[in-house]
Amino acid sequence: MPYGGAAAGPTCPGAATADTNVSLSSSHWYEIVNDTDDPIVVDIVCELSDSEGHTASEVRRESIGPQNDTTATETLYLVAAYPSPGQVTVTATTTLSGDVSTSGSNMCTFSVSEDALSTRSPSP
Repeated sequence: MPYGGAAAGPTCPGAATADTNVSLSSSHWYEIVNDTDDPIVVDIVCELSDSEGHTASEVRRESIGPQNDTTATETLYLVAAYPSPGQVTVTATTTLSGDVSTSGSNMCTFSVSEDALSTRSPSP
């Protein structure tokens, strides 16, 4: 029976300022082993998303021949700005479906603070 593994890990900044672009990234890994005498087909979805609805994804289909295997890594990038202060959760997920089904995901969080310029008192 074919089998596989999947993992993902996002990278979060230590902190961010509201209305400023923030660069996020994620690393995705998967392995598919076909130990059968027939070819198999597996769909791979790598996704990077945040709790504010920003998303980047990559979808691919792998055909693996009999008695064969494949391993791959992929990096996704996402640039987003957050209009208001608060916590942001970033999630990276790698999902395999089809003749092999498994997934792996991880999360990280960071804080968005107010823009320092908007909190200054007006000059007299």
